[in-house]
Amino acid sequence: MEVDINSLFTATDNPRGVFNNENYRIVNCYDGHITFSYASKGKAMTVHFSSDRAGLRKIKEMSDLFCQWLFKNYDCPVIFAAVAKHRTSIMMMVSKIGFVYIADDSKHCIFMRLE
Repeated sequence: MEVDINSLFTATDNPRGVFNNENYRIVNCYDGHITFSYASKGKAMTVHFSSDRAGLRKIKEMSDLFCQWLFKNYDCPVIFAAVAKHRTSIMMMVSKIGFVYIADDSKHCIFMRLE
């Protein structure tokens, strides 16, 4: 059975630990266990996420579906992810869902995913 990705992500004003400001929109998924914030940067998107313990079981799948949702609903050919260097498990996860390492600085590794 095919999933309707538009029905998975619900707008919210509760940031639940994700980066946000007046430019970032926030959505929940997986019964509110995972929260994403996202903002356009030209034709690209930058994304942040937060999860409670229950959401960790689905974070890889929901992150992949969230990227598909962004590509489908926004004029966005690329998504960037900045991952703190000490978060090696997150770097492995984003690599598994199609993000490619492109650069780093003293604190973060930068990844991108193309549509």
